[in-house]
Amino acid sequence: MRGVQASMSKPSVLAVIMDNIPELLRSRPCWVLWRMTYKGGRWTKVPHQPDGRHASSTDPATWSDFDTVVMAYLCDNFDGIGIALDGRLDAEGLALTGVDIDKVKGNAAQQARADEIISLFRPYGAYVEWSPGGAGYRIFCRARPVVAGRSQGGVELYTDKRYLTVTGNTVGGADA
Repeated sequence: MRGVQASMSKPSVLAVIMDNIPELLRSRPCWVLWRMTYKGGRWTKVPHQPDGRHASSTDPATWSDFDTVVMAYLCDNFDGIGIALDGRLDAEGLALTGVDIDKVKGNAAQQARADEIISLFRPYGAYVEWSPGGAGYRIFCRARPVVAGRSQGGVELYTDKRYLTVTGNTVGGADA
């Protein structure tokens, strides 16, 4: 029973550092909040609107601007913030793209892979941060859209129909 109780303990998450979040993300009206929720035998990050109702990664009517989400995060009982990737193209035909790299901390092979991936994105102005649990990375940049989310070996790539958490806990160097 002790092991079951331990797995049900709410995981700790990094506090959001708003000032580190770049304009590339702040300027988009695609923000949501999230709360850790235990369901299906695991903890998951459920997206919410500032009023507490559920948000959707595919419904713009449930998204807010950055300032509204920040106020709700600071004043309410949310665990973090996130951005919905909407697939919208800029004048150069590029979309906001999010890369999610899981289980890096304490895994030398995954860390080496993550370092290689980050080095590929950095020259293009990528913003890199720690994931909420502090064990993985998020990379945000402008890139050609992918047809659908791609996932391989703990690395996921999205340009739409997905929301990714945002922490503002930057990883090395100057981020865009």
